[in-house]
Amino acid sequence: ARSLGARVIETDWPGFGPQKNRALDAASLAWVFSIDADEWPDQVLLKSMATALERQANDPSAPLAYRVKRLNLYRGKPITHGDWGRDRPLRLFKKEMGRFSEVLVHESVLVQGTVGMLEGLLWHDSVADYSEGERKYRRYAELAAQELAKKGRGGLLSGLSHAFFAFLRSYLLRRGFLDGLGGLQLAWLGAGYTFFKYFLARPRR
Repeated sequence: ARSLGARVIETDWPGFGPQKNRALDAASLAWVFSIDADEWPDQVLLKSMATALERQANDPSAPLAYRVKRLNLYRGKPITHGDWGRDRPLRLFKKEMGRFSEVLVHESVLVQGTVGMLEGLLWHDSVADYSEGERKYRRYAELAAQELAKKGRGGLLSGLSHAFFAFLRSYLLRRGFLDGLGGLQLAWLGAGYTFFKYFLARPRR
């Protein structure tokens, strides 16, 4: 990253939300495009962002933040249904109007003002195979469990019921079965993640 001219800041690890807020504080320009290391915008999205910034410079009533359509890859193949098929994260925003939620995992951008939608795709090469998905979701579940425990939520029965609904929602209600084996595996991984985070957040004696 440094060899390509990027400013790199090395810190300890406080969690995804706090870490991204550190990056936000270090940003020097008026607008921020938040992107992870396994994501990249297509040309349509790049042009759409440029148009949005130009519009806002000339029209104060234009949106101050924008969502993008994220196309997630699983085992190298695009996933267009299930929970992953509805991915529309907020990624472009005016710095002074936004802040990341202070959570350990699954952070989101909280903004003041109107929110628009950009054209194009943000590609996301998320999980290479099922075993990597298991490792990733277990790591995320451990972090999410800490957030649930703070709210006094968690437990075996809660984990089972939430996991059942998570699978039903992703595979049937959101038609994950149309993505074939990938849709089935992702629905199962999502259910496992959901159960694991509620189970780990259970009250301890």
